[in-house]
Amino acid sequence: MNNLVSQQSPQGFNHYRPDIDGLRAIAVLLVVGFHAFPEWVTGGFIGVDIFFVISGFLITGIINNSQGSGTFRYTGFYARRIRRIFPALIVVLLAIALFGYLALLPDERIYLGIQIVSGAAFITNFTLLNSMGYFAPSIDSLPLMHLWSLGIEEQFYIFWPLLLSLSFRWKKSISLVMIVALLSFAANLVSVYDNSIAGFYAPWCRVWEMAAGGLLAFRKPQSAFSDKRWDNTYAIAGTILLLIAVQLINRDKYFPGFWALLPVVGAVFLIRAGTETCLNRWLANRWLVSIGLISYPLYLWHWPLLSFARILEEATPTPIIRIIAVLLSFVLAWATYQLVEKPVKAMPRSRSVIAVLCALLISELLLGLWLAKPQALSEADRLGNWEFEEDWVGWHKCNKGWDCRIIDPTRPVDVMVIGDSHAGHLGTGLADVFRESGANISVKHRSMCLPFFSMQTADKKYFECAGEFINRALEDAIASPSVKTIVLSGYANNFIYKYPDGVPENSNLRDLSHDESKTPNPGHVAVFRQGLDATLERLSQSGKRIVFLVDNPELDFDPRECVSHRPITLPGHRLRTPCAVSKTAYESRSAEYNHIVEGAQKKFPHVVFMHADAALCDQEWCWAMVNNDQLYSDRSHLTPAGSRYVLTRMKEKLLAGF
Repeated sequence: MNNLVSQQSPQGFNHYRPDIDGLRAIAVLLVVGFHAFPEWVTGGFIGVDIFFVISGFLITGIINNSQGSGTFRYTGFYARRIRRIFPALIVVLLAIALFGYLALLPDERIYLGIQIVSGAAFITNFTLLNSMGYFAPSIDSLPLMHLWSLGIEEQFYIFWPLLLSLSFRWKKSISLVMIVALLSFAANLVSVYDNSIAGFYAPWCRVWEMAAGGLLAFRKPQSAFSDKRWDNTYAIAGTILLLIAVQLINRDKYFPGFWALLPVVGAVFLIRAGTETCLNRWLANRWLVSIGLISYPLYLWHWPLLSFARILEEATPTPIIRIIAVLLSFVLAWATYQLVEKPVKAMPRSRSVIAVLCALLISELLLGLWLAKPQALSEADRLGNWEFEEDWVGWHKCNKGWDCRIIDPTRPVDVMVIGDSHAGHLGTGLADVFRESGANISVKHRSMCLPFFSMQTADKKYFECAGEFINRALEDAIASPSVKTIVLSGYANNFIYKYPDGVPENSNLRDLSHDESKTPNPGHVAVFRQGLDATLERLSQSGKRIVFLVDNPELDFDPRECVSHRPITLPGHRLRTPCAVSKTAYESRSAEYNHIVEGAQKKFPHVVFMHADAALCDQEWCWAMVNNDQLYSDRSHLTPAGSRYVLTRMKEKLLAGF
């Protein structure tokens, strides 16, 4: 990541420490390895935590040193940060903006513009925390996603000098730093289990990692004998902790949490060991130091190249393409260091240089705003455009509303559709089916909320989703005198396979997009069966017509692999054919779900079960494209065309009673 401050000794902060550049190299290599080959370097993302410790150590030492000598000035401090951070970032953002404008589809340019604005304003972590939700593009398709860590560091640099200045005046430097570190670590522990996205991206949940390095900078010089006696112990312990972290930490862990102590304490121990141990002398070898010197531009370049490869390939790039992207990122990092960073560093320390750098970054922020401006999209460009979630329910801007009536907002509701996004994507088709019948429809859906009444097992409560949203929707459907038909739909396999063991009440429990579980969770299979039976039992007693839509097949590929409207593609790129998943693979994946449904059909003969696979599958394939119409927007959600295709084939059953 960023090589933000000159490296100096832990005692006087007055001479260069090549071993810290070597540690930077290890950190950036871990991150690059993880991003390029996550299946092999499963714990490589801990490199960011190592960077945080290094930054906290160096910046705290320099500020303390300059405050002690009476030379600290806020203007000088931030001017140095601008000279160090802005040049490479400006170059990378401009390159990404230009290439993205040429290579991306219109909806993708909008997201790229948002990322450029966030990156230039150093708020990418907040953008990911607040804006990039369930229907945002895959994280692999966000070329500037990696700037979240840079945002956290810059936010740290805003308040940290103020805190150190205050504590220096009060003569309680280490006490305040320890308090801040402990509070941040506590916030991290609370968030990582309650809202893991906040635990990962919120700066207040990450400050403790930089503060850990900062506390090390308060260590007073000791005698040579007493230091050296423990230096090798610290170096060995730190290395072991980092090795354990790389081996044990992966996406399935609640991270940061307690797990982050491994890389953080490991990095602290290695820095504490000093320059004379065998391990630290190895860190100071010229190859690692060379990589450490370009670690900041290497961090900036590597992810956009890998991400663009993923976007243009419409799938995970081949290992060869990923290797080429990594090698190219090294070349660009070296060129940026030699042609941009070093010349700017050699320039006179003048206000004009700072003003030019700030003006350039602000210009790129404005460029991002221009790219982020919504554009009129063709039907082809709408594929995968997540903003069209609103159009799924067929009535603009009612996606988040409670009383979403999609044919006539002024008339009572006859058909109420309840569930998660797999209920929401039915809206277009339902509107087409019911429009001529005189019936009115309401769609009540929340992401990842199955259409079941909440239930209590021995030690957990399930389906208590989005603040009792589903419970209220089901009760409303039962109580409403105008509602004749209740339609239930939900992403069953997302629960059966992917949810961690716990309360599946929001999308923040795990990074579900990276869940690679191949087998159902037996506990969740049992809970799903109980939830379905209990809900159908209660709804059946209402006297209303109950329709359960058996979920559509999942794809094992991105449907964009079947079509391409890009002006730029990678050499050798081919469209997927057939644009379908084998029926055998679908039946195998959905075996537990379909078995549960078969049991429910026998228990509740008056409930109407409609099978989406009957419309989408033939004897051999379950199709994602029919007659050049794209039926899926991603691996599980239907496009408006797909919604119409499925539901018009169920029209007769749906209209029974109207």
